[in-house]
Amino acid sequence: MNTLIMKFALLGLGTSLLGSCSNGKGPDIPFNGDVATGTPQPSEGEQIPDGTAGADGSGQAPVDTAPPIPATNPGTPPLDGSGGVVNNGPQPEPPAPTPPVSPPPVTPAPTPAFFADCLEHKKANPAAETGEYQIFLDATAASPQRSLTVFCDMDVDGGGWTMFLNYEHKGGTNPQLNVKNNTFPVRGTLDLGVDESAFTRFWGHASNAMLANFPIKELRFFCKTNAVTQVLNFKTSDPSCIAHAKTGTGTCLNIKNSFTRLTSHTSLLPETLTNAGSNKGNNAMTDDVFSQVINGDPNPPDPTWSIRGGANLAWECGFGSNNASFDTIHRMYFR
Repeated sequence: MNTLIMKFALLGLGTSLLGSCSNGKGPDIPFNGDVATGTPQPSEGEQIPDGTAGADGSGQAPVDTAPPIPATNPGTPPLDGSGGVVNNGPQPEPPAPTPPVSPPPVTPAPTPAFFADCLEHKKANPAAETGEYQIFLDATAASPQRSLTVFCDMDVDGGGWTMFLNYEHKGGTNPQLNVKNNTFPVRGTLDLGVDESAFTRFWGHASNAMLANFPIKELRFFCKTNAVTQVLNFKTSDPSCIAHAKTGTGTCLNIKNSFTRLTSHTSLLPETLTNAGSNKGNNAMTDDVFSQVINGDPNPPDPTWSIRGGANLAWECGFGSNNASFDTIHRMYFR
């Protein structure tokens, strides 16, 4: 009996509570769901995917309108040793590796210029001017030691002429010649009537042995005098005359068929030559080198190239005197 009374009492209390929720004394909380199971159900025309209804009670899933979160690095452990992970945030791209810098190119030291003659100077510097230059007898050696000071004519016929004979003679004098075995003469004055015999730097000519050091392809003869107005100035590539200069044997007789007149040449020689000295050794280019013998005269003053030559030790340039009475200038060059 008591048990029955308690059941009815509990039933009345539940009914009272239910009524208070529906008579405005408490909030009206809608609930769309299954009372038995408590599982939410979709509203009309809506579909809720796995998960819960929207936080606004509309029954719709929340729409994510925030911008995408950029990828971050995984973070590093905190310094306090707590074992968590500190998110360091977005990291910049690592800089591109700097390419290795090549060292500047090394410019080799210039090779010393060991020119063998005036022609090599002229080829290396076409603007080279007439004057004195250094050349080397052993120019093909790595470190040549034998240097010479020479006079170079860089103007006549394209230049590049190395002077090896120079005699500026004053009329009325008859000085000895000067054979040079280790040096070449250089040019002094251009004027007739000057006696240069006391100046060994100017006065003299190279020996056969000195000339043998050079690959000579051409010889040039130049002379003038106050005895006549003609000037002798020509070149030759005659092999026999070149050999005569370098060895002292042979002759220059054939140059009358192998010569070229140069600027200022007015002499009849060598075109008219009929005679030439031979086997003169170191005087091959001084002693009656070539001449025109006049027939019918046993001892005529024949037109001659002679530097203290012949029996009379004559100084002659395209004329005949058989003496040393006149001013003369004789010069020879090779190329």
